[in-house]
Amino acid sequence: MVRKDDVLSWFSRQPTYQRLDVFCRLATYFEPPELRFVNTCFDFLVKKSAPPARDLEILSQYEKSCYPLSDIDLHHEDSRRRLIFILSLLPSGNRMMANSIYKTLYESCSDWNAFGLDMTVETCLDLCLIFTMALYHPAFSFDEVMKLGKIYSTLSEQYKMRSIFEGTSPSVSTPSPQPQHSPPDISERSLVNGSHGSTSSSS
Repeated sequence: MVRKDDVLSWFSRQPTYQRLDVFCRLATYFEPPELRFVNTCFDFLVKKSAPPARDLEILSQYEKSCYPLSDIDLHHEDSRRRLIFILSLLPSGNRMMANSIYKTLYESCSDWNAFGLDMTVETCLDLCLIFTMALYHPAFSFDEVMKLGKIYSTLSEQYKMRSIFEGTSPSVSTPSPQPQHSPPDISERSLVNGSHGSTSSSS
């Protein structure tokens, strides 16, 4: 029999990307009333830790300066953490920024050899988190999620190899997030500020 305390203890020990992957998968099993209740609880916790007005102000600054995300260099930790922060604030209807993030990830990570010795376990963990957030985020189109998913599969192998090479074998199996939404109808989405047109994904 599975004990709740054991599950919670296991969950608390996982890296951030693994916790997000597990929770997003579990969320697909919730009934609508349960999802609404969980959303209410999460909304309360978020407001306690970060006032929404401040979040909107920060995101607004990014929206004005991050099209395109040409200054994001995933080789550098600061850039990776900045992208993680942007993804954490990205509204579900902001297709323009989601497409900019998609292009940045696709162009930067299509060839993992470009990272060379920079591909440490820490780098892999940051990238796993970025890709997990993108793969589950509803602002990304179905086509974008599918293409990023293929790159993520390669990243998973890189993470395993780097962990073995550095003597820090991953404590859990690497997740394989799958698209949780059907291809969106962009014309029906309410984009941020109602002024951003849809941008088709490109490779």
